[in-house]
Amino acid sequence: MRANLFKTSQSLVGRSPAASTRERSSFERRMKMTHGTILRSLAIVVATAISGSVMAMDSSVVIQPADEADEMPGILTSSKQPLAAGRIVAVDRNTGRIVIEHMPISDLFMEKMTMIFRVADPNSLYGHTAGDKIRFKVERDGKSYVITRIENSI
Repeated sequence: MRANLFKTSQSLVGRSPAASTRERSSFERRMKMTHGTILRSLAIVVATAISGSVMAMDSSVVIQPADEADEMPGILTSSKQPLAAGRIVAVDRNTGRIVIEHMPISDLFMEKMTMIFRVADPNSLYGHTAGDKIRFKVERDGKSYVITRIENSI
């Protein structure tokens, strides 16, 4: 009779304890995957909401054209680009070239690197030596870059 009850209780449960453990671990894995998916989705929704509110703030700012900017030399307009920053590695006054280790130049989509530049006016190289910290204006000239202004940085 006892053996019969044991078989009945197992048939009611339906599976052996080992099978029950496998099912439980499978269920836990599915729940973890579902939990992870929910968290990723929530993170995407929050990021989208934040970026949307930032975009809304950007569009609410109205920029008036600065007519008096020419009268105030301290104000940068869109036509006046800020100077790039760097350090002189080498100067060749004879060929009018300079080697500069510069910081990123966002206007020209340039990363931080060391480059050889041609200088529009070779006389502007006098007074500059290797190791000097400088600020300079660089412009694209075909496939090369030309420095049109150079000054010592403080």
